[in-house]
Formats: sequence, C-alpha cells, structure tokens
Amino acid sequence: MTGEKDVLLAAPRAALARVRRDPDDWDGEYDYGLLLAMYFDGVDLPLARRMLAAAVRYHRDHVPPGISPELVRAGLLVACHGDAADVWLHWTAYALSFDPGYRPLLAVAGLRRTRDLVRESTHPDRGRVAVELAGLRAREVTAWLDEQRERFPSDPAAESLFGWSTHARELGRPDLSRELLLAWARERPHDPATFAAVRSRLGRLGFAAEAVEAQREAVAITTGRERLGHELVTLASVCREAGDLAGARQALEECAALAPPLGGLATSLRREARELDALRPGTPSGTGP
Repeated sequence: MTGEKDVLLAAPRAALARVRRDPDDWDGEYDYGLLLAMYFDGVDLPLARRMLAAAVRYHRDHVPPGISPELVRAGLLVACHGDAADVWLHWTAYALSFDPGYRPLLAVAGLRRTRDLVRESTHPDRGRVAVELAGLRAREVTAWLDEQRERFPSDPAAESLFGWSTHARELGRPDLSRELLLAWARERPHDPATFAAVRSRLGRLGFAAEAVEAQREAVAITTGRERLGHELVTLASVCREAGDLAGARQALEECAALAPPLGGLATSLRREARELDALRPGTPSGTGP
C-alpha cells in the first residue's frame, strides 16, 4: 500500500519543505503531520527542539496526563541529535505526568554526561532532574531506546500497517484508516487481541456496524465461560453504541444464561444493562429502571 502512504505524507512533506526554506513559515504550533514528516525525513536540531516544545504545550493543554506515542516520537526526534543540553527540554515533557515511559529520554545523550551537566547547572529543577537520573541505568536507557526505535521506525517502509492506520486517522482520512486497519488485521492471527484492536478502532472511526461484526467474530472464537461472558458484555456495548438495541439485549441475555455471573463480570453485566435500560422508550435519559 505504498501509494496510500505516499498520499498521506504528501501534504506534511510539502509543509516541511516550506519550513526548511523559511522556519518562520511555521507558527510553532503542534502539527501531527509536520511531526511525522520531520521524523521520517529528519530535521536539524533547532527544528526538532521547536517541535518537541510544541508537542509539550499541546499535550499540556489538550491531552490527559500520561505518555503518548506522539510525545515519544517528538522526544526521539530531538534525542537522535545526542545533545545532553536537551535534558531540560525532555524534562518539560517528562514533568507533564512523570510517566516512567518517557523518563529514559532524559539520558539518551549519555547518562554520565547528562548527570555531569545537571550537577554543574544552575537550573532551578536540577535537584529534581538529578534524582530522576539517579534512578536510571545506562544499559536500561540503551535497551529502552532500541525498543522505541523499533516501535517508531524512522523509515516509513518499516512502519506497521496499524501505525499507518493511526496516521490516516490523525490526518483526517477515516476511510483510508479503515482500509489500512483491515489490511493489518489480515496479516495478523485471528485472535481476541486482533479483533479487539479492530473493533475499538472501527468504532472510533465511525464504522459502528463493522465494529459490531468484529466483536461478533471475537465472541465466536472465545472459549471459557468467564472470558466469553466478558466478550458478550462488550458485544452488548458495541451493539448499543451502533443503535442495535435488540442485538445488545440478546448479547446480555446470552451472557446471563452462561451461569450466574460473579465478580467483575456481574458488575459489568449490571452496568451495561443499566446503560441499555436507559435507552428504552419512556425512560428518562441517563436513568436506570
């Protein structure tokens, strides 16, 4: 699907070309497509720093706390230049939520070199950064960096179809995102994890009926009473979101018929039943029976 990938990257690469000619052409606001083009094609350190700073601002203002693939990608864009002075910029990203999934980026320019720089600095957060660096080990940073480079390859050809589906979604191409997602699924084992990923993404993309079918396939291959019960509750939820209330009710009835649900399954079953009952004609919105 090389052609589709080239189409997705065309506008971001054109934007990057303009920024390379004139850095002032970019207003410094976070842009998913521009980050992607920078990551795949490479940029100088000043532009990489601007992008990470933009990603930090965007995540601070618009994204719930926690690590995100986009923030890591922006961090790796800076990290590939190997400048220990960027520890302070990485610190602003890490301090958004102190998620351990970002912490190794503090030391990707070399743990000892970064520790020395922080120790000699007058930065107001040097003590806090020193504590974080003290908890890292060089081999762990190296291993983490290798894992992230595999997860976020700089070669577009090495990016997974699932990753390209994500890019298409973020770039406003839901139909192409669906096409790439299904191509990814065809190459994967037909197991619960694959069906869960397909169902979840199809639902978010607005393909509700197809999300229902994906979940039905997950139910069909599931064994074990409790696991099947949870898959049926999920099917009920997906049917409800698709407007198929009869299908949702049937899935809940099948779940209840397996055996008296216990523990977490019983809680999930009751919760979904309340959600469904709230949609009955004559029931005030948001209330139970």
